[in-house]
Amino acid sequence: MKKNIKSSSVARDSSHATQKETVNITAAQRKLEVETSASNIRSIFELEAVQSLTAKQVIAAQNVLRNGAIFGIWETPREWAPIIAKNLYRVNLRKRIAFFLPTSVQEHLTTTSPLKTRLNQLLDRAVLRLTQYCILCRIGPAGLKRSSNEPLDPTTIATIAYNYLPRMAAAAIARLLQDQRNHLEGNIFSAFKVQDLIAFGHSVLNGVEKEAKRMQTLSDKGYWNDTPPYTSITKTTPVAGKPIPRRLTPEINPYRHLPDDYVSELASKAFWIIENLGPNIISILEKFHPLWTHGKTNSASNPTISRWCSEICANVHWKDIDGNEINELPFPIRLSDRGLGGFHYNGNTIESSIQWPPKGASHIFGLANALQTAHQIVVLITIAPRASEILTLMRDCVTYAKDGRAYANGRTYKLTKQLVGVTRDWVIPDFTAQAIEQQIRLISIAEPLTSINGTKTGKLSKPGTHLWGMIGASCHNRTMPMGAKEFNKALREFAAMLGMDRNPGGQSLSSHRFRKTIARLAALAIVEAPKILMDVFGHKSIEMVLYYILENKDLRGEIETIARELRVMRATTVIEEMVAAEEALESVRMGNGSGGVNSNGIDLGGYGGLAAIRIHDAIQIRRTELHKTGSTWGVKDMHELAELLTMRGTTWQLVRPGVVCTKAAGDVGPCNKRKGNPEPSRCQVSCASRLEEAWHQEDVDASIAEAVNQYIESGKQGSDLIQSFWRNQILGNLPRFPQLHTKWLANDVVQRIVQSEQQA
Repeated sequence: MKKNIKSSSVARDSSHATQKETVNITAAQRKLEVETSASNIRSIFELEAVQSLTAKQVIAAQNVLRNGAIFGIWETPREWAPIIAKNLYRVNLRKRIAFFLPTSVQEHLTTTSPLKTRLNQLLDRAVLRLTQYCILCRIGPAGLKRSSNEPLDPTTIATIAYNYLPRMAAAAIARLLQDQRNHLEGNIFSAFKVQDLIAFGHSVLNGVEKEAKRMQTLSDKGYWNDTPPYTSITKTTPVAGKPIPRRLTPEINPYRHLPDDYVSELASKAFWIIENLGPNIISILEKFHPLWTHGKTNSASNPTISRWCSEICANVHWKDIDGNEINELPFPIRLSDRGLGGFHYNGNTIESSIQWPPKGASHIFGLANALQTAHQIVVLITIAPRASEILTLMRDCVTYAKDGRAYANGRTYKLTKQLVGVTRDWVIPDFTAQAIEQQIRLISIAEPLTSINGTKTGKLSKPGTHLWGMIGASCHNRTMPMGAKEFNKALREFAAMLGMDRNPGGQSLSSHRFRKTIARLAALAIVEAPKILMDVFGHKSIEMVLYYILENKDLRGEIETIARELRVMRATTVIEEMVAAEEALESVRMGNGSGGVNSNGIDLGGYGGLAAIRIHDAIQIRRTELHKTGSTWGVKDMHELAELLTMRGTTWQLVRPGVVCTKAAGDVGPCNKRKGNPEPSRCQVSCASRLEEAWHQEDVDASIAEAVNQYIESGKQGSDLIQSFWRNQILGNLPRFPQLHTKWLANDVVQRIVQSEQQA
C-alpha cells in the first residue's frame, strides 16, 4: 500500500453517475476521464493491494473511479457508456447475488433461520470481493489477449458485474453455507465449482468460463488470490461418479435477411410518411409549444392542455408533398388512444379504433414517434449501420463535401479496443440527408414537450445533442436519448402500426436484419460487392463480409441466377441501343450520320471495341432471318439474341469499368492465349471480344486530348522517350471508338502519328 485512503479524503460528487440525462462530452474527454480516474487510483496504492481493500477503502476507490459512492452499488456514468442497457448503469451487487441463490437458500434471508446470520456474512464478503475484482479490472491489466495489458472498459465491467460475477458468487455461497468450516474465510470464488452452473445457458457458461480464466491470469501476475479452479466449463468430465450428460451446443439462430416484398412495402410506406406526414407533424408540434408553458402541469394528460391540443388537431388541414389535402391515407395507420407503443395485443391482432385524421395530442406524439422510426428505416436501408453506430449519430452529423456529396458522421465500437470507439463517416444519398435533417427538426421540437416532476419545460436550459429520442405518447421525459433496446422495439411497433408482420420470415424485426438484407441485395446486384460491403459495413477483412453473404445457403444460387440475368440484361441494352441507332441512320446511311459511325457507314450506338462490330453483324443476320420469314423485329427477338450472345448469361464479364469481355468459354483471347475465363489484368484493345460501353467514350476522348497535348509538349522539350510514351497512348486509345477515330484523324498531329505508324 502506497498510502492510506479514507472516504472522507475524497470530495468528488458521484451524482453524475446516477443522473437521468446524459452529459454531452466529446469522445476525447470521455477517454481522458476514464484513464485519469484509473491513474489516480494507481498513484494511491499498488495493484497487489486491491484484493485486500476494506469496505471503507473500496468505497473511496469507487468514488475516485467515478463508479459510485455506496458500498455494494457499482455505477457507470452515463456519459461514458451512452448506448448500454439501462440496468447496467447501476448494479446492486447484493441483490443480483441474492437473485441467483437457490430458492432453498433464499428462504434463510426472510426467516429466523440460524443460518441467516452466516448467509448475510457471506453476502457481505461476496459484495466486497466482487467490488475488489471490478476495481482491479478497472485499473489493472485484465485483458485476456497476450498483447493486452490494458484495463477493461467500463461497459464491459458493468456487463460482467451484472451477468457473470453474481452467478459465480451465488453458486459459491450455496456451497459455503453447507460447509461449516472456515478454511475459505475471506474468499468466495475459490469455492465455485463448474458443476454449479451446468444448468445455465450456453452463453452464460462461456461468460463465466471467461471470468474464471481472467481471475487465473490475474492470479498468475500476483494481483488476485481468490481464484476458482479453472478448467474448460464446456469440456470438463468428472473422473469418478455418475457421468454428466453431454450438453448439446444450442442451435444458433442467426439474423436472416428480410423478405424482398417486406422490405419494399416497409420502405415505401416509410418514405411516404417522411415526405407527406413529416412536415405536418412538425408543424403541429410547434403549435403545442405555447400550451406546454401555460399551465402548472405541462402534460397532455392535463384536461385543459388535452382540450387545447384537440382543438389544434381539429383545425389542421393535412397536406401532402404536392399541396393536396390528405382526406384519406394510401394505407392504414393504426393508432391507439395511447399513441404508438400503446397497442393492445390479442394474438396476432391489434385492437385499435382510431382512424384518420388524428384527434388529439396522444395521436400526434404517436405519429411523431412513427416519423422518427421512418427516418431510422431510411438510414438503415441506405448505410446499414449497427444499432450501436446509428445511435451515435448526433444532430450535427450531416456534413457536405465541396462537390455537394453528403456524409453522416458517427462512431463505431465493434472492431476497436478504444473505449470511446473510433470516428467514421458514411456516404449518404440526398433523401437520407433530408430525412436526417427533418429528424433534427423533429427531435428539437418534441424535446421540450415533456413533463418532469411537474415543472415547466417548454424551454430547455440546454438542448440535447442526441438525434434519436424517446418522444412517443407514453414518454414522460422526451429529453431522454433512445437506447438499443428501445430502438429495436420501435421498429417492431412501427411495423405493427402499419399492419405489417412484427416477425417477418419467422424472426423478430431488428436493426441487424437490415445489414443482412443490404449484404444480400449488394451480393446479388453489384459487381465487386464484397469490397464495397467491406467499406460500408466497416469490416476489417473480406472474410467478415463473406460470412454475411454466404451465411445464407440459398444465396449462392440466387447470386448465380441474378448474375446471369444481369448479363443478359446488359446484352439486351446494347442490342436495343444499336438497333435504335441503326434505324435513326437508315434515312442517311450514305452520309456521315451521327453517333459511332465507322468507316463502313454503320452506327454502333456509341459503343466501341471490335466486339461492337461482331454484335452489330449478329443483329443484322438475325433481322435478315426474321425478314425472310415475314416476321417483325421485336423486344422478344432482342432478348433471345441477348441470351444467345451471352450463352444464357454465362459470359459477358465486366473486366474493368466501361469494358466488357464477351469471350465465350471456347474462344481464345490475347489476354491468356488459351480457352477459358478471361484475364482482366491483361485485357487488350486489339481483342475481338472487347466491348467498350458507350458512356466510356467521353473518358477516352479526354484521354486522347491529354495525350496529344503531352506529346506536343514533350516534343518541344526534346524528350524523345516521354514523347514515345504519349505516342503509344494515342495509338492505343484511337481505335477504341469509331467516332473518336474519325474525329482525331482530322487532327494534324494524330494524322502524322498514324501515317508514320503505317509506314513503319
